[in-house]
Amino acid sequence: MNNSTLPLVMFDSCVLIDAIQKKQGHYPQIEPYVLEAEEGRMAIVLSTVTLAEVCYLKERHKAGVSLEEQIRQIEDWFDRQYVDVVGVSRAIARKAARLRDPSARAKLTTPDAIILATALSKQIPKLLTYDGAGKNGYLLKLNGQVGGSPPLRVIEPDGRPLPAPLLEQRDEQELEEEARNEA
Repeated sequence: MNNSTLPLVMFDSCVLIDAIQKKQGHYPQIEPYVLEAEEGRMAIVLSTVTLAEVCYLKERHKAGVSLEEQIRQIEDWFDRQYVDVVGVSRAIARKAARLRDPSARAKLTTPDAIILATALSKQIPKLLTYDGAGKNGYLLKLNGQVGGSPPLRVIEPDGRPLPAPLLEQRDEQELEEEARNEA
């Protein structure tokens, strides 16, 4: 699906896992992004590397869900109308390789570098991740440090999918529509 006219947000693999599993403590901050996307007000971007990385859902496994059903649930996310899936092109792979430079600010894994390179290449303003939040990940350390102007926001899901001006604009449009419907 091409959602190029909508605001975009990229999900790191860990955020997609928590979205699929509706993980307690994380999902309330992810759900507003999903709801905005379901309503057609934004698009969620996933890298094809995420499909390879997200091959197992720990909480679903504990609940006795078969591996085949877990894979089906993962693939279902990639088929949703509001999800744009971006393949790993040569340009993205080159950018990822440069991001993994040993002298770089953060020591990225190959999947994280590919996801970050995808967000940068597609000029996605916000990458949601938990990598770096109390564990060995490094993505969060790059918030505001990479990308153009404005720089890429690499943040934990914050429950605020759209910038304030877009939310205000939407509220005004909804009020106008309600007034027309009442007339």
